[in-house]
Formats: sequence, C-alpha cells, structure tokens
Amino acid sequence: PGEAGTSGGAAVANASAPADANNEAFAVGGAGGNGAVGTTGSGQVAGGKGGNGGDGGNASASATSVQSGGPAVASANATSGRGGDGGAGNGDSHGGNAGTAHATALASASGPFDARAAADAQATGRDGGRSHGDSARGAQGGTGSAHAQSSTRETQAGSLAQASVRGGAGGEGWSGSVGGDGANVSDVKAYAEADSGNTGAIATAIAGRGGAALGNASGGRGGHAALTNAVGGSSAGNLSLTQTAVAGRGGHSQQGIAGAGGTAESKLDSGMHSGTQLFLESASTGGSGGSTDSGIAGRGGNSRSHASATSNGLLSITSQAVAGDGGRVFGSASDVVPGVSGGHAHATAQGAAVGGVSAGITGRGGLGGTALGTGQRGGDGGTVALFASAESDTGNVSLSATAYGGKG
Repeated sequence: PGEAGTSGGAAVANASAPADANNEAFAVGGAGGNGAVGTTGSGQVAGGKGGNGGDGGNASASATSVQSGGPAVASANATSGRGGDGGAGNGDSHGGNAGTAHATALASASGPFDARAAADAQATGRDGGRSHGDSARGAQGGTGSAHAQSSTRETQAGSLAQASVRGGAGGEGWSGSVGGDGANVSDVKAYAEADSGNTGAIATAIAGRGGAALGNASGGRGGHAALTNAVGGSSAGNLSLTQTAVAGRGGHSQQGIAGAGGTAESKLDSGMHSGTQLFLESASTGGSGGSTDSGIAGRGGNSRSHASATSNGLLSITSQAVAGDGGRVFGSASDVVPGVSGGHAHATAQGAAVGGVSAGITGRGGLGGTALGTGQRGGDGGTVALFASAESDTGNVSLSATAYGGKG
C-alpha cells in the first residue's frame, strides 16, 4: 500500500507589543502531505491501497495595540493548512482534515481628539483533502474563529472592530467516494466602544462549499453559517452594528445526488442604545444546491434573519434574508431529471426609540431547479415570510417590507 501523507505544521504569530501604534500578525498553517499511490507486490507495481492524506496544520494569530495620545491599529490574519489528498489505488484512501484558524485583534486608544482605534481579525479555513474508494468520504473543510475588539477614550474619533471567518470547502470524492461537507462557521465576534464619534462593529461568517463527487457518488453538503449577537458596542455618538451569515453551496455530482445548500441564520438583539443614533443590520444568505450532470441536484438552503433594538435616540434597522436556489442540471435533452426546490426565507425586524424609527425588511425565496425529460416537474420556488414592527415616543416611524417569492 501507499504511504500516508504527513501532517502539516502549526503556525503561531503574536504581535503584542502594546506600545506600537500598528501591530500586525500573520500565521499560515502547513498543508498536509498527499498520500502515495497504492502499490503491491515485491516489485511495487500499481494496484495496492493508496495512502491517506495528512492533516493540515492549525494557525493562530493575535495582535494587540494600546496607545495613549494617538491612534491604535491591530490586525490579525490566520489561515490554516489544507488537508492532503488520499492516494489513488485499490480500496479506500481518506483525505486529510484541514486545520483550524484562530485570529484575535485588540486595539485601544485615548486622546487626542483624532485618536481612533481599529481592530481587524480574519480567519480562513482551507479545503479538506480528496478521498478515493466507495466507502470513503472527502474530508470536511477547515473552520475557525475570529474575535476583534476596539475602544477609544477621551477622543472624538470613534472606533471600528471587524471580524470575519471563511470556512474551507469539503474535499472532492474520487473513485466512488462521497464529497466532503463544507465547513460550518459560527464563532465570530466584534465589539467596538467609544466615548463619542462614529463607532462600528462588523462580523461576517462565510461557510464552505461542499466537495464535488465523480460518477454516481453524492456531493458534499454546503456548510451552515449561524451568527447570534455576534456584534456589540457602545457610543454617545453614532453606533453601527452589522452582521452577515453566508452559507456554502452544495457539492456537484455527475450522476449521483448533489449536495444540499447550507442554511444561514443571523440573529441580532442589540438591547438599549443611549447614543445619538443606532444603525442595526442583519443579513443572511442560504447556499445554493449543488449542480449535476444527469443525477439529482441539491436543494437550496433556507435563510433566516432577525434584528431588534431599542434606543434613546434615533434608530434604523435593516433585516434581509435570501434563500439558496435549487441546483442546476447540465445534462442533455435525453436525460430524465426532476427539478428540486429552492430554499425558504424568513426575515423579521422590531424596534422602539425615543426619536424616530426606520425599519426595513427584505426576503427572497430561492429559485426552483430545472428539470429534464418528458413528464418531469421543475422544482418549486422558495417561500418568503416577513414581519416588522416599530414604535417611537416622539419621532416619525417608517416601515417597509419587500418580498420576492422564488421562481418555479
């Protein structure tokens, strides 16, 4: 049999000299080694079991900047190693798991009036390794975490915190192997605070796509993206809180069952804000179903978004949910393939403020998948459900709701 690939090395980077105004940390995990092609017999001719792929290395990056009398910037970027591919041969060989990535950024500034703080944490998981054999499955994509925090004191400049995680794709399935699932993403946090000025926190979760599969094997499922109160902050001035969840699309299958699109959920309950104005935004996008040549396409993923808050000043709320489309079919006119349904979308927004309130919600159902062949039915379009409410003690109230049902 072929030898197994070795694991990739871990990477750790710390930029934590607090006195430095701008600190950056980058870490990249090593890729797992590919498994060797299977051989057998004393002559080591092709035909044995292939070796398993090695696991990718983890990555961790951390940056801290603390400044008195000037701006502070901290940036951390971590990327894990991809999993090694399993070697070809007779029998199963498994792809290596991708590593995980972790990024943390902390920035703090105080005085003078233009001393702004900015923290940015980004984590990227790489793809899982390819597998071979009827009983094997492509490895799941790598995931990670990202946490960012920024703060300012005795300054008018405000602060900004951004955190994002991108999940890796599932490994491909070869020689009868099923495609691996895309990475799920949920551990994203961003928090920003300031005495005054424009202050914002942004969190983004992007799940991995499912791995493709050859022949009659199934494609991998798209990763799920879920954020709950991933952003927060405080400011006597304007505060903007934004979180976005994007699910992964399903993996392609040639003649088998393609992977379903992942589900996306963004839930943001901000609580009371005492500053001038609060801007709140929640958005989610379901993954599209995997495509197929002449098998069964994957169903579109559902999407759900919710945003709510109260404010002593002005309040603006936006909630948007977009469902994934049913998978496409690329076969010829002689193929017989039914269509699959698009995902469903659900969006809500609730707000109350002493000043005026503006609340807008939007939803789009996923498109139904196409069908091939006489008598076959195309997929249903996804449904949309919306709800919005708002109240104000003294100011104006504005509500809007827009729904787009998925086309069948």
